[in-house]
Amino acid sequence: MTGTKPLLARLMLAGENSRTAAQNAAGRLEEVNATLPPDIVAEPVLNRSALVNSTIKTVAKNLTEGALLVIVVLFLLLGNIRAATITALMIPISFLFAVVGMNRFGISGNLMSLGALDFGLLVDGAVVVVENTLLMLSQRRADLGRALTRSERLNVAGQAAKQMIKPAAFGQLIILLVFTPLLLLGGVEGKTFIPMGATVMLALVGASSSPSPLCQP
Repeated sequence: MTGTKPLLARLMLAGENSRTAAQNAAGRLEEVNATLPPDIVAEPVLNRSALVNSTIKTVAKNLTEGALLVIVVLFLLLGNIRAATITALMIPISFLFAVVGMNRFGISGNLMSLGALDFGLLVDGAVVVVENTLLMLSQRRADLGRALTRSERLNVAGQAAKQMIKPAAFGQLIILLVFTPLLLLGGVEGKTFIPMGATVMLALVGASSSPSPLCQP
C-alpha cells in the first residue's frame, strides 16, 4: 500500500477460543484484501495464531517428555516389566479422564491447566498398590516353595489391592483437598488458576479410580 497504512484492530472476544478467533480474523482479512484496489493491501500487524500454536507445541512437548520420564523411572525402579506397564497405564487413563471432564465442564486447555499435570503424582497410588502386590506375590511363592497358579496370583493381587487401596486413596484425597481452595478464587486469579486446579483434580480422580482393578489380573 502506498502512503500511510491503516490499522485494522479486532477486539478479543470473551469466552471465545483464541486460536479459532485468530484464524477467523485471518480469513476475514483475506476476504477484505480481495475487495481492495490493486495498489492497497491489508496486512496483519499482530497474528496471535503464532503464539497459540507455539503454546500448543510447548504443552505437547512438556506432557510427552514428562510422561516418558515417569515411565522410564517406573521401569528402572520397579524392576518388573509387567508391574511397570500396569502402573504406567495410569498416565493415559487419568489424562483421558481429565480431558473428558474438561470437555464436559467447559474447562479451557492451556499452558497453565495442562502444563500443571504431574504424572509422578498421578501414578503414586498405583505404585503403592503394585509394590505391595509384588511383595505379597514373592512372599507367597517363598511360603509355598513353587510358582503360583493363575487363581492364586489373582487371589494374592486382590488381597494386596484391598490392603493398600485405602491408604493410597487417602493420600490422593489429601492432595485433592489441597487444590480445592483454587476453585474458590475469583477475578483474574480465578480465570488463571481454576482451570489448573480443576484439571489436576479431574486427573487425580481418574487415577484414584483405576489402580484396584488394574492390579488384579
